[in-house]
Amino acid sequence: MAAVYLTRMGKTRNLDPVRQAVQILNEALADDREAIEKLFNHRVRANDKLAAHPTIQVLAEPNPVETENHLYTLGILGLINGLFGVDERGWGHIASVVDDGDNSKIIRFIVRADEPKEDKT
Repeated sequence: MAAVYLTRMGKTRNLDPVRQAVQILNEALADDREAIEKLFNHRVRANDKLAAHPTIQVLAEPNPVETENHLYTLGILGLINGLFGVDERGWGHIASVVDDGDNSKIIRFIVRADEPKEDKT
């Protein structure tokens, strides 16, 4: 089911929910880059149960104390992606494109399915 989104110009257009979310994220980034970058670069510790959630995306890092376990962290993009499910690889549908030299600087948000597929040949 397509969502109807009222743009800033007062016109409506049909967007699927993932594309609607990406459009809103990019508008927020344009409106206040500093706030959005701070929010999206902030991560909090997550427990094993949240890390096992089928759609919420968490980052697993080696645990220096308990080498058999991981430390999990959650960012807002991982939580947002949890709302929309995962693709066939288990990845969230929304990604942030970051600066090559500074991965805390967000260039834009994208729908992963719209990006060209990597050629593995």
